[in-house]
Amino acid sequence: MTRLWSSAVPSEAAAAPGKGVSGQILQGISRNSTFLVAGQFLSRAVGFVYILILAHHFGVEDFGTFNLIISFVLIAMTGIEFGLGRLMVRDLARDAGLIPSYLSTLLPLRVALALAGYIMLLTIIWVVGYSEHTLMLTAIAALALFPTSLGLMFDSLFQARQQMRYSAAGDVVIALVQCSVGTAIVVAGGSLNAVLAAGVVAALAYMAFLARQARACGYAFYPSFDWRLCANLLRQAFPFAVATLLAILATRAELLILGYVSTAENVGLFSAAARFPETALLLPAVLVSAAAPVLSQFHAGSREQLRSVYLWTLRRVLSVTLPLALAGVVLAESILGLLFPPDYRRATLVLQLLFCAFPLASVQIINSVVLMMSNRPRIMLFNAAISMVVQFALGLALIPRFGLIGAAVSVLASQGFNLVFSHWCVRRWFVDTIGLLRHLAAPLISGAIGGGAALVLVTPWGAWSVLSVLAAYGLALVLATTLWPAPQLTEKS
Repeated sequence: MTRLWSSAVPSEAAAAPGKGVSGQILQGISRNSTFLVAGQFLSRAVGFVYILILAHHFGVEDFGTFNLIISFVLIAMTGIEFGLGRLMVRDLARDAGLIPSYLSTLLPLRVALALAGYIMLLTIIWVVGYSEHTLMLTAIAALALFPTSLGLMFDSLFQARQQMRYSAAGDVVIALVQCSVGTAIVVAGGSLNAVLAAGVVAALAYMAFLARQARACGYAFYPSFDWRLCANLLRQAFPFAVATLLAILATRAELLILGYVSTAENVGLFSAAARFPETALLLPAVLVSAAAPVLSQFHAGSREQLRSVYLWTLRRVLSVTLPLALAGVVLAESILGLLFPPDYRRATLVLQLLFCAFPLASVQIINSVVLMMSNRPRIMLFNAAISMVVQFALGLALIPRFGLIGAAVSVLASQGFNLVFSHWCVRRWFVDTIGLLRHLAAPLISGAIGGGAALVLVTPWGAWSVLSVLAAYGLALVLATTLWPAPQLTEKS
């Protein structure tokens, strides 16, 4: 994630309350997004190739076990992160003078949290009653919690100071190391245990790389400890921790429920389908990550500036995600047939439903970040709690009866509800969204036209219809943008 100190960080004049959003600030967001997209695209591409290698090497059942273990570790990682990363982005984006004291205190604190999280994760898996094999695999994979936690501390620092190129490079490093080491293990005929250990090696490389870059940038971090600052950080980070943990539980709800009430084979099929929209979420996620420090600054300043950046981000995210969703629905069967073994074609309808939920999830990311960057944690927690409850309620209602399809429908329905609710929270407390539909008319109308073209053409033309569908979307977007141009981000906007 990149930042050039003088050009990407808003100056007082650029961010003065009551004025419109500076073009320099928006250029900084776009530039940081470019670095993030480039780094994330490369790391996700490498990671996706690695997943395909594992899917072909292991059967559907072992592949499902692998994804279940990774889900456990991701949830634990969210818990030990404890919202400290979000707090760093919020506070260090506003005041660079806090960096030395934050790093010096967070270094030992994160190690302690990682140890507590490791012990708690294994205890929960043992108490719930998973097999000894699952417990052993989790014990290996969860060793990555320690280096990953420290690596994410430096990643949050670079995000806060808008030095996005270092974060992007770190993502590439961890992906390349994991893919190369894991592939070597697979070629040598290694077991699932050894493949999970490759993730630990990659996490060590990630931590070492980002620590070296932070030192090279002149950031001081020494293993000292300030108890008063530690207590203050934990108190302030607690709402972020709860909200983020609720969010990750919500996003993994279907996989966890499938793993508990269904078979490892169904977990493998759902995981394979979910990889595609999860990868596509890269684009909106990096744009929002680049905008997060600016949103944090404007939360403390002008609501008009906050509104401008929010609407600017919404329009661009929808303009990208809608055509990707259309292409995904049309090409779902071809994608699974081309990249995965034949058994995975059973997940075609699942993949189509997940791609339908993709634009909804993208907009919800924006709303969640707006809530997280505020100084009103109760609203953020309220939104996260409602989202998780809805996700699990729908999953528990649909998955035991309808299996894989029930899981996909649960994702689509819950994302729709959560989008509406999170937007209500943003509008109720932070952003005046009057004129929102006019601002988003171009991508929404174009998406509807592209969707109509898909319905008409996909049956007779199959996968080849994707070209016509995207052409219809692009032409409609050009015409709609002429009729409903984006409002200018000026003092009057």
